[in-house]
Amino acid sequence: MSPSTARRARSDWMDRDHESHAEITGIRGQQPTAGELLFRKRQRMNDMALAGRACRRRRVAGYVQVTFGEAPADVEQMLRTEAVRRGWHMTRMFVDPAGMLPPMQRKDWLMVRRYVHEGFADGVIVLNRRHISPDADEYLAQLAFLCGRPAFVALVVPETAA
Repeated sequence: MSPSTARRARSDWMDRDHESHAEITGIRGQQPTAGELLFRKRQRMNDMALAGRACRRRRVAGYVQVTFGEAPADVEQMLRTEAVRRGWHMTRMFVDPAGMLPPMQRKDWLMVRRYVHEGFADGVIVLNRRHISPDADEYLAQLAFLCGRPAFVALVVPETAA
């Protein structure tokens, strides 16, 4: 292969790669934001978790980690409204008190994980990803656990809005 052919082949590969990136993101010449990457990762995990499962009415558990200045009742109502809008049945609501503990140190988050693992709900609905964890790696670890059950994670406010 001549150097000019090698250069053209490399260029063609890169052009194809950039085109596929643009098709996925809808953005040409820009890298996706961290929120967009987390959104896509959650969507893929949810798709894998729900693939091949019967299409019955989904059962969801609501989860709220109270933050300072946030009324838990308001957040609970938003979660219930969103569940109804999506045609899901809210089976139970879990509320952790105010505090910035990691997910594995929160009593009600551990209860949510167990509740879903034991099959009482098909998924979890939260207001935004920060209710699970503001740390991207911790958030992805919690998604991986839940989606491996298989269960889904729904956000009222998606990662891309952050």
